[in-house]
Amino acid sequence: MKLLIPSGYKEQETLLVPVVAPLLSFILSTITVYLTNAKDHGIDIVKQVQEGLNPSSVHQLQFDGSYVEGVAKIGFIVAVVALTVGETMAVGRFFASIKGHHINANKEMVSLGFMNIIGSMTSCYIATATVMISLKLFTSLMYYTPVAVIATIVLVAIPRLINLSEASNIWKVDKLDFLACIGAFFGVLFSCVEVGLLVAVTFTFAF
Repeated sequence: MKLLIPSGYKEQETLLVPVVAPLLSFILSTITVYLTNAKDHGIDIVKQVQEGLNPSSVHQLQFDGSYVEGVAKIGFIVAVVALTVGETMAVGRFFASIKGHHINANKEMVSLGFMNIIGSMTSCYIATATVMISLKLFTSLMYYTPVAVIATIVLVAIPRLINLSEASNIWKVDKLDFLACIGAFFGVLFSCVEVGLLVAVTFTFAF
């Protein structure tokens, strides 16, 4: 991991621990549950994970009038979610700069759109970045993984998504952008992601 971080990056020496810790927790907890038969003592485990790609859902496409309204609502959410690709571009440029590469934003947008179109035909969720998937080889290894460990890994990652210093900078630069930021935060916190994004977009266009 240290090879992926520029020499001037302040967290170069401490980044390895938070990167490896979730993986070690996953491996050790799975082995422990398997060896001790903890699943027989009330420990919830992941159990069987479906392997391979989802079956094609192209045959389920419907163009009747009853589906138009639902598609329109989903299309709006997709358009809002597409606004978040800026973070994907930033991460991509960060790693590209390490190797001296250049990222074409237009090509990235096309590839993300193509990915979501093809993914929608196999019941995949909308994504703004590629994620790792287990197709065939690793699904059986997750059978004994405790659900609590998976939940813990997610909860530990959440605080890193909240950047108070960046929110402070937004307040100094543009108060209206700060209101949009806070609106999105509380919308997601008390309702759902769609509501948070809708609040942020509404603030942006209203002011």
